[in-house]
Amino acid sequence: MTVLGEVHYTFPDFFNGMDYRGEMQLTDYSEKSIKRFRNYLFDKYRNIKSLNDTLGSEYRSFNEINPPSKNTNTVHLNNFFEHLDYASSGRLAIYGWAAGNGQGPAKVRIFIDGKDVGYAESGLSRMDVYQAIPTLGTSVVGYRYYLDFRKMSKGIHVVDVVHDDNGKLTLMKSIDVPVIDRQQTKPVRVGEGIKLPEEKSMKFWNDYPETLQPVYYNPLSEEFYNFRKKEVAREIQKYADIVSSSCIGRDRTFSHQIAPMFNADWNEEKIAVEDSLKKNNHYNIRLNTYGSAFYGDYIFNWLKSLELKVMESQKCTLWLKTKKSSMMHWNIIITMVQYSLALTI
Repeated sequence: MTVLGEVHYTFPDFFNGMDYRGEMQLTDYSEKSIKRFRNYLFDKYRNIKSLNDTLGSEYRSFNEINPPSKNTNTVHLNNFFEHLDYASSGRLAIYGWAAGNGQGPAKVRIFIDGKDVGYAESGLSRMDVYQAIPTLGTSVVGYRYYLDFRKMSKGIHVVDVVHDDNGKLTLMKSIDVPVIDRQQTKPVRVGEGIKLPEEKSMKFWNDYPETLQPVYYNPLSEEFYNFRKKEVAREIQKYADIVSSSCIGRDRTFSHQIAPMFNADWNEEKIAVEDSLKKNNHYNIRLNTYGSAFYGDYIFNWLKSLELKVMESQKCTLWLKTKKSSMMHWNIIITMVQYSLALTI
């Protein structure tokens, strides 16, 4: 039995708002949600001094803490810990698409201040690109790299996005990234990029971020993200425990989760489902793949990393067939099964 479906944290305009366009907006700042966030912090730190020492804050009690909700680039903050944007938790998503050379997804390497830091994730879904350029023949053209700037020095760093074509390196995009401190000290250049010829033989585009887009690390924003991931997982667990304690049992209890990591332009932090896609003792994992993930390598590498394996979803389908429901509802459910993966430990 599937419990709930595509549970995620709330934000405006679900269908058009899953990416990095516009402001980072979340919608659950109710009194109950704020209280749960404060309880989460208390359970972790136990006393306000420990929290202040870790965050570098000056709160007098947990009751003074509110979840981050304002962007320091656009509005006045009462204190730095109110800051929230797409990178405030300390990771800047660098993503785009590259057509490759006909031998699978393009290999994209990332250099920071001239230093090679490894490959971006590649082979991610970009259905929007495929729909715009169907001659690509595939939507598995996305790439993504998360720049962890939490411990980077303050100042303007250079991120170079580089195509690695069997050892031949060409520059796709050079991005200046100002890492700003809490006092918003004027940044100075602290690094230089690499010198490479431009990439001219491959179709590609680096969507995000724009050059000179400032980033600020707010440790309370990181805590808020961790809290929201737990909130999503708990919501599914609550219903799964009710179902699994019945005659259905845990072995036949499944989630049906959205999986943003397979799509290069989807915002994982906004959706906050990471914890709900981990192995647990409450339910088996079922997730949507939205087409292209089925024939890309990325999803199967992800399964291996979590020690999950694909299992047939026939049991769930058969169970659904025995239930009395309208034909329209039945068709919708079966369509969902056809475009999902059922996983088990």
